[in-house]
Amino acid sequence: MITSRSEVPGELLEMYANDFFTNNYLVIVFVGEGSSSAYNHIKSLSVDGEIVATGNFAWETRDMVSFYQIIELNNAFLPAEFSVILNNTHGRH
Repeated sequence: MITSRSEVPGELLEMYANDFFTNNYLVIVFVGEGSSSAYNHIKSLSVDGEIVATGNFAWETRDMVSFYQIIELNNAFLPAEFSVILNNTHGRH
């Protein structure tokens, strides 16, 4: 998970006007997958901050690609911390 604004490519943040951040914030999850069957999505987000993502999370391949998953949340929803669970649905674990 991204922990600092400096770790996020500028073009991702340019999609959001400063007004957005008045009442909202972003949680950005950065994941890598094998590009031959790359797909992933956020399956759920629980009230205690557990983020579950599914996809083909190959840990070491020659054809790795990386994706940013952006979750937009309202300031009213602010768990003490976030955790990410990656459910590998294809390929090797």
